[in-house]
Amino acid sequence: MFAILFAVQQSGWLQPLELATFDYLLAEQEPAPPHPKILVVGIEEADIQALRQWPLKDVLLARAIKHLLEHDAAMVGLDIYRDFPQEPGHAELLAVLDDPRVIAVSKLGVDESNNQIPATPGVPQARLGFIDLVLDPDGVVRRGLLFAKQHQQVETALSMQLALHFLYQQGVTPYDPEDKPGFVLGKSHFRPLQRHSGGYRDINTNGFQILLNYRRHPLPAELVSFTDLLEGRVDSEKIRGRIVLIGTTAESIKDSHLIPFSRLAKTYVQTPGVLIHAHILGQILDAAETRHEWQFMPQWGETLWAAVWCLVGALAAWGIRRPLLLQVMALGALGALIGVHFYVFHHHSFWIPLWSAVLALLGGGLSVLGGRFAYQTLHDPLTGLSNRVNLAQRLRALRRRPSRRHVALILVELKRYNLINAVLGPQCGDTLLVETARRLRGIADEYGRVRWNHWCGDLLPVRTDGAQFALLISRDTVRDSVEEIAQVLQKRCSEPLMLAGEEGFPTASVGVALSNESSQRNLLQDAHAALSHASALGKLVEIVDGKIEAEEIESFQTERELHSVVRRSNGDLPHLPEFKVYYQPIVTLKTGRISGFEALVRWQHPKKGLVLPVEFVPVAESSGMIVTIGNWVLLEACRQMQAWRTEFSDLLISVNLAAPQLIHPQTLNYLETVLQVTNLPPTALKLEITESATINHLETALNVLSVSRSLGVNVAIDDFGTGYSSLAYLSKFPVDILKIDMAFVRNMDASILDSSILRSIASLAKELGLKIIAEGIETHRHLEILRELQCDYGQGYLFGKPQTAPEAEALLRSQPVW
Repeated sequence: MFAILFAVQQSGWLQPLELATFDYLLAEQEPAPPHPKILVVGIEEADIQALRQWPLKDVLLARAIKHLLEHDAAMVGLDIYRDFPQEPGHAELLAVLDDPRVIAVSKLGVDESNNQIPATPGVPQARLGFIDLVLDPDGVVRRGLLFAKQHQQVETALSMQLALHFLYQQGVTPYDPEDKPGFVLGKSHFRPLQRHSGGYRDINTNGFQILLNYRRHPLPAELVSFTDLLEGRVDSEKIRGRIVLIGTTAESIKDSHLIPFSRLAKTYVQTPGVLIHAHILGQILDAAETRHEWQFMPQWGETLWAAVWCLVGALAAWGIRRPLLLQVMALGALGALIGVHFYVFHHHSFWIPLWSAVLALLGGGLSVLGGRFAYQTLHDPLTGLSNRVNLAQRLRALRRRPSRRHVALILVELKRYNLINAVLGPQCGDTLLVETARRLRGIADEYGRVRWNHWCGDLLPVRTDGAQFALLISRDTVRDSVEEIAQVLQKRCSEPLMLAGEEGFPTASVGVALSNESSQRNLLQDAHAALSHASALGKLVEIVDGKIEAEEIESFQTERELHSVVRRSNGDLPHLPEFKVYYQPIVTLKTGRISGFEALVRWQHPKKGLVLPVEFVPVAESSGMIVTIGNWVLLEACRQMQAWRTEFSDLLISVNLAAPQLIHPQTLNYLETVLQVTNLPPTALKLEITESATINHLETALNVLSVSRSLGVNVAIDDFGTGYSSLAYLSKFPVDILKIDMAFVRNMDASILDSSILRSIASLAKELGLKIIAEGIETHRHLEILRELQCDYGQGYLFGKPQTAPEAEALLRSQPVW
């Protein structure tokens, strides 16, 4: 940041701001009274009109100078250029110019013919002073030129000549200090302005220049008119012992310039050159006599000053974390900086460029804040490890880098983090994460290799999300070491640690994805797939080599599309227009007539067409979206059945209740709401719950089934015979119907075992007073056997496939009998 600031300074962009601030500070200082040792005789417009001449004749100038010398003027400076006679009175003028107390003027440079501009004739070089002024780029006179070198000869400015001669009369002479630039005059050390100091950038500093302090504005000295002097109306006490400057102040002569006050004044007033020379003369005399020299910082001092404030801003931003306190601190530091500049300017006559320090202060703070923000963007705040964003950037960089390096990504997931967080509290959970991060760093230090052309090693520890961490490995070959590192990582992350004063035992699953320069695009997905496999299969390490199984891709895509459909369902009662309910008839085997339907969901995909439950229901169950989908099926099925029952009474509708619905806390409330909204009698509804769901969620299942039975809803156990030891729990469940899995029905005429199982289930159901539904009836032989076993209901393709509501209604109207 400081390098950028230095570049901005050197470019000159800050110079207008610094100069404007300099002008403002000059205008704000308390003006001093006119200098007591200087008198200005101004040739005003009234003088020119009264004398009716310009240029003035030599005789008038001679009379004026003679009058001043006769009244004991200490020095007389003639700020009127005379390079040829203005008769009459030229000889008389030369006579008075010969007095050692008179300083005449010269000009620097050459004329249009490339000839040196001549000085006033007859005056020695020691009593000549040039009157050239230095203009800033905006045309303002802020610098005074004291000495200039021309044709191997040092020229002295008019104001400097007058000051040197005046102080010489008092025994004060200049001298050069040892090993220091500039010169010492009286009590002050005058230093030359450098091209990069005082707020300037790359100005022309030929000669010896100083910054001007217009502290005696608007008049640097008492001003009298030329005609008053000629006619003797000027008190001799005003002349005695003073340095007198004679020059033009009339606007028509156009010898006037802009000074800092001109830009700030309400009227754009210019200052005559003679008054500017009086300002410079007064500044030299004040400095020599009272040590009130005008000081400014050299370039190295400005750079050091800006660096100090840059450090202040950086330290404040680094040490203060609360945004409001940081804002207060920034405003306070900015106020202190401006206050220091005002104080040293007004009380010590010291000019320090302001805006470079302001930018340094703000830039130092912003650079630290920017660095902190960048660090926080790429690192985890709790563990200090790189985060998922940093990992993604590193993977993109590895893909772009033209190298033959191989890459491996190891994902680690702490399996008991949620349990520790819930039982022992979030603080212990954070302790576990921090300790795991420490272990990852240890492995990275132990197995990592620092490359000579990189700042970091080839192992990057990362916290990707929650209780999941990663190690990114980039080497010429990784196959020889990645499995060893993964094994060590799994072991160390599963080591016990102290949590809340007790020993905790975390467990970790590890998944590894291998890749090279041609197959890094899906590395992170591969690692997640490997981790999922490892978690599901209970393996320590699972490795995927550059690919993900097609089934996983399809499952992931299905989950994304399901989310897109389900999240558009609003309100307490879901609305899912892309899903359809199909109805499969259930037949009373004794009569051969339809007694009801089972509601089965289908997904009418806009691109894939009709999607069967086997393709999306497992994904919906694993992601929890089956709750919304199942609730919608229940609502639509009950509405349709109530519509049918107005014409076909005594029909039943069977609706499957998935395990996530079973354990959902709002299931019973939603069931009551659906019955109330659709006006369907509870006895017309049958809920089918899988055997595995009831066993896995025993207490919840008992509660849901009991309340449902109390409402009058029928309850069936679906897929009976394929689960756990269901016979042991069957007597505990408040169920009405057992639904025999189709696998037994399809093979009962070919398998003695399946036939025996069917007979046992039928016998058991009769003893328990339960009804039986047999699925998978596809042939008349199946129907005959099940009737012999006295099964109550049947369902299968023999009676009809799952069909739309209009098709099911048409089937009802046909009154089929089997």
